[in-house]
This record gives sequence, structure tokens and C-alpha cells, in this order.
Amino acid sequence: MSTPVSARNAGLTSQEVADRVAAGDVNTQPGKTGRSVGQIVWANIFTPINGILGVLFAIVAYTGSLINGLFGLLIVANSGIGMIQEIRAKRTLDRLSIVGQAMPTVRRDGESRLIPPDQVVLGDIIELAPGEQIVVDGETVEAEALDVDESLLTGEADAVDKSPGDEIMSGSFVVSGSGAYRATKVGADAYAAKIAAEASKFTLVSSELRSGINKILAVITVILIPAGALTIYNQLVISRQDLDDALLGMVAALVPMVPEGTGAARPAASSAPTGTAARRGRRAPASLAARGRTARGARGASRATAALAATLASRRARLGSWGLGSGPSARG
Repeated sequence: MSTPVSARNAGLTSQEVADRVAAGDVNTQPGKTGRSVGQIVWANIFTPINGILGVLFAIVAYTGSLINGLFGLLIVANSGIGMIQEIRAKRTLDRLSIVGQAMPTVRRDGESRLIPPDQVVLGDIIELAPGEQIVVDGETVEAEALDVDESLLTGEADAVDKSPGDEIMSGSFVVSGSGAYRATKVGADAYAAKIAAEASKFTLVSSELRSGINKILAVITVILIPAGALTIYNQLVISRQDLDDALLGMVAALVPMVPEGTGAARPAASSAPTGTAARRGRRAPASLAARGRTARGARGASRATAALAATLASRRARLGSWGLGSGPSARG
């Protein structure tokens, strides 16, 4: 159980708070790390598929027969689908927040007062009561039967008992008891802020869909050049057509070879799951935290797995010697 602490910490003085604010040790939330709207628009317009279709459309425009360039609408469709999907996912991720905007109670100059979360400074003494969320990382300094729910961060369903000196993480909730803790990490250094930043960060993940599309585009690009040259030669030399008709014939032969659907499939498949995960609220950050904690304990887990495997192997060998094994010879 938690140890009651009778000594009350008076907290920081006004001068100490002012010094920390001047030093930048304030709980200011970091900016979003995802791509801007301009970067999203640029990335979805200048794609390999749009590049191929753009060149072919320019050739048709050169001939003046714009009616034959209606396939250029595919550039608009591919770009529009990609931009809409990614901007929607970006807006959802930008709203992602693990720590709410409830005002914590801090002690300053020996008095308890409510302040906004972004005014908490390093070293503040923050009081805790049932139902309150922990806004910054810290160290427990007072605890009276203090139990904290860290399931949002670690996936652990049971409440964790906290005693003076124990680490306490932002994003968790007080289940029961009361106490206080000293802020040791604020702003971008806080655990919840790191998880939210990691969840909203833009990364290109290698996947079978992406690698497959890239291989198809590489092959198509190599094939299009000689196929276009042969078509032009056939139209000009063999069929004796003029240049405009030859160019239109070449475009008509090459457009069906371009996999236009992959231009819409890739952004939709990449951004839709991200937006879905973010709309489900806090599960994405929680899973990130769980993976981080799992990675930190991987060495110990591997040793435990090896020990378990050795135990099972020895038991199988013992059962085999008694004629109780599960292998074919034992069953026979």
C-alpha cells in the first residue's frame, strides 16, 4: 500500500516559477510533425502515374485534339483521391491528444491553485485526486492509498499502486487515493507528448502493396519508351500518316498500358488505415507505448522464452522415455 506522508511540500515560489518560464521549462506542447497541406498536395500531384499521363496528355495537347485527351481527368482523380484521404487523416491526427485540457491543481507559494496545463513548469508540485489526469511526468512526493490507471499508456488493466519516489507518467489517471507529485518532464519531454508526436509523424512504411506498385511502374516505364518508338515508326513509315495522327495513335496505344488504378489505390490504402486508427481515439498511442515498453524488455523476454523452451523440451523427452510422447511412434 502507499505510505501516507504528513509533511506538505509548499511548492515553488513565484520567483522560481518566473525563472523556469524564462528558461523555457514550461509544459508547452510541441508542434505537429506531420506533412503540411502544401506538402500533401505536392506529393499527390507529382507522382509517377501522373507524370506518365501528363506527358501523354501534353503530346495530345500539342496535336490540338483535346477530345482525345480526356484521360487527363485521371490525373485530377488520382490527385484528388490522394489529397482528400491524406488531409482527412492529417486533420484527425492533429486533433489527437492523450492529455486533456483539465486544469491541474499546483502548489505555489504554499497555496493550491488551478492553472492551465500549458502553465505547468518544471519542479511544480501537482496535487492528485480521484478521477484526475496526470498532465506531465513526475516523481511521487506524497501518496495516501494512491492508485493510478496506466492502461492508456501501457495496456496494463490493473491499477498501479504509487508510493513516494515512484515514477508517474503523463496520460495516466488517478483511480483512488490522493497525493502529489513533482514535475520532472514537461512539454515535448513528457511521455504522453512523445507518444502523440510519434503517432502523428509522417513515415513511408514499406509494404507489399507499395513495393508491388513500384515494381509495376518500373516495368511499365521501361516498356513504354520502346513501345512508343515502335508505334511512331509504324504510323509514320509503314502507314504513311502525318505526324499528328501518328502521335495520337501512339498515345492511344500507350494509355491502356498505364495502370491508372494504382494511383488511387496507393494513397487510399496508405492513409485510410491511419485515419481510422486515429479516429478510434487513444488506441494508436497506447499501442505505440506498449511496443516501446515491449522493445525495452525484449532481452528479458527472450531469456524467459529460452528457459520455457528448455523446460518443455525436457518434459517431452521424459514423456517419450515413458512411452507417453505425442509423436507418431508413441501413438502407434
